[in-house]
Amino acid sequence: MAEPVSLFIEGGQEHADRRAAAAIARQVNVYIREMAEELDAVAHDERAVGFVCECGCLGIVEATVAEYASADGAWVAGHTRGTPVRVLIVDDEEACRDACAEVVSSVEQFALAGCADSGEEALQLLPRLNPHLVLLDVRMPVLDGPETARRILKSQPGAVVVLMSADPDFEPVAASCGAAAFLPKTEVSPKRLSEVWAETRARAAEARREADTLQEEARAVKAQAEHQTRRAAKNLAPPKNES
Repeated sequence: MAEPVSLFIEGGQEHADRRAAAAIARQVNVYIREMAEELDAVAHDERAVGFVCECGCLGIVEATVAEYASADGAWVAGHTRGTPVRVLIVDDEEACRDACAEVVSSVEQFALAGCADSGEEALQLLPRLNPHLVLLDVRMPVLDGPETARRILKSQPGAVVVLMSADPDFEPVAASCGAAAFLPKTEVSPKRLSEVWAETRARAAEARREADTLQEEARAVKAQAEHQTRRAAKNLAPPKNES
């Protein structure tokens, strides 16, 4: 079997023009597809390889050659052609909300879905906005960031929640409430948001691959157990009476 091919572009985030980055991704994917087919003409439809997300974020998405061809491109989970990443900003300070909104609006792959000034408002907006990414302040009155994150993820497990704070000491809180990442407010920039999104999608893809592997192993164990049971039943069966 051919080994999976993973290709990362160094300095990809330096492409200010997202369309140019998307064009580069398409060219690279053509090369990856051709190489995968040459490495194993039989197995390439079943073996996942690393394609570059063609939205222009230059994240890596695992897909078979057949999946890449049928989807007309490789797309990080949460992306589809022409559908940007919807972002919800939650912060009780208007200046911070406005600053984050400006950053989000400057990234072509992102779209500002809405803003909330409290955890309560965020939860009210959640069903209507259905965000892919939630930028969530840690310190808020009444319902703080970690508790809001827990409730968001309970309601929409597929959402990516990123905690933000001016205090870097809050970083360990992210894991405890299920948030995918923590960002100091001084680091909220177009480049960093794109990196965080790509990193979280890559981890999600890896988790799916591990889950698929476990399922395959479980099926193999079950099949073996059923085979052993049938053999045991056959050996224990009384011999047929011969006439």
